[in-house]
Amino acid sequence: MISRIGIAAMILLAAPILGETKAEEQVISNNAPRPRVAVAAAKTTPTLTATPDDPAWADAAPIPLNTLSLSRTPSPTAPIPGTEIRLLWAPDWLYVRFLCKDDQTYLPSHQPGEPVFHGDAVEIFLDPVGDCREWIEVEINAKNEVYDQITLCTGEPKWDRSLRLTDDCIAREIWVLPNGALKNLRTAAAPWKVNGQTVGWIVDAAIPAPEFLKRTGLKRFHTMTLRGDFLRYKSIPRASGTGRDLLSLTWSPMVLGIPHRCPAAFGFINLSAPTP
Repeated sequence: MISRIGIAAMILLAAPILGETKAEEQVISNNAPRPRVAVAAAKTTPTLTATPDDPAWADAAPIPLNTLSLSRTPSPTAPIPGTEIRLLWAPDWLYVRFLCKDDQTYLPSHQPGEPVFHGDAVEIFLDPVGDCREWIEVEINAKNEVYDQITLCTGEPKWDRSLRLTDDCIAREIWVLPNGALKNLRTAAAPWKVNGQTVGWIVDAAIPAPEFLKRTGLKRFHTMTLRGDFLRYKSIPRASGTGRDLLSLTWSPMVLGIPHRCPAAFGFINLSAPTP
């Protein structure tokens, strides 16, 4: 049972991470097959220092992150920045690494406790059960500023053909535990340097098993399937010189601006058995 303090901390329809999009964008058909990935068990523990030479990540297959989020609005006219993710797991942690090529980062100021997606940042979405009833969201920008939240669906989840939860479901059933929900979350961010030259930035994250798996009744990861998605945001200056646009890259196809409302769009993350 949720305590009174816990209920007080929950915000009904908390401010959306990228804002709700226009009605015509909410009904984009999102019928592509959901991607699947096999995640190897970590043979050595990642240092979580966002350094490129951490040997632990050598066992993690690179996963390209190069698909633009779905939108009826034309994307900014800019090259898609090279991005990949790497995943590892251990009984107590799910490890995530983002390798983001970049020639210039944009990191606008924001108030403590606010989302950090407005500049160059990455996002992790994970559902421990895969039934669209609870999922976590973690945002990390290029200077390791972090925002995280847990979203709960207290009724039967319903979604449209864009795989976005319906307005009625959002209005009645969605509750959010805001920033700081994952107390033992660990993150790091640092410039990505090759031969002494900066080519981008790296983010490392470790998702704590006991907090993330609470709804399953488990305290440790094992060979299991999770659902989730991974995004990168790149802020692009407009050719007019006024304002900026946000380029959104995703692993599993998502509608632009509403990934936090699309748990049915998550891909499948299979934690593989450790090798002898």
